[in-house]
Amino acid sequence: LNSDIGYLRGLGFKLPGIVMAIAKNKKICVLGGYGVGKSALVRRYVGNGFVSEYEATLGADVAVADLRVGSEQIRFSIWEMQGVDSGHGVLSSYLKGADGFIYEADGTRPHTLYEIPSLKRICDQVAGPRPGVLFLTKSDKRSEWVLTRSMCQPFVNAGWKTYCTSANSGMNVDQGFYALAERMSGVETSGGGYVHAP
Repeated sequence: LNSDIGYLRGLGFKLPGIVMAIAKNKKICVLGGYGVGKSALVRRYVGNGFVSEYEATLGADVAVADLRVGSEQIRFSIWEMQGVDSGHGVLSSYLKGADGFIYEADGTRPHTLYEIPSLKRICDQVAGPRPGVLFLTKSDKRSEWVLTRSMCQPFVNAGWKTYCTSANSGMNVDQGFYALAERMSGVETSGGGYVHAP
């Protein structure tokens, strides 16, 4: 790479003093029930702000985001999947080739949390065991929040990193995506944890 850069500079090309490392492409899939806030969280993460109007995803929407973990440059290809109901509606073909998963449950609707294990089983069958994190969404709606830490404890005990998130305020969104990147890169391999809303 350095010899190629020197050659191009010798031809008169003006190149920046620091050349970014070639990014490693990583496909991640975002899954959860209908209306848990998958689209809103992806929009928040990639810098498109928060949109309060609900619009169902059909099939999958794909977004791209770049980040750095240690010395490694990563390009996320984020596949936000359509909502599912009791494991039904998962488009398995979209899960193929995934390197990691974000599972989402709505903190105001406990049944969306209990659907996560069946989603994980499907993902494991299609893509093989892959790193994952759990987002508990809509943590800004404190008056409507019904999930308790004890409800989430089985996931934490199983080694899941669990984040209370808000697409509205941005709380813990970046941290959750970064935690997944660390796990995918092998930088962070410790057990589960629970990052609660302040």
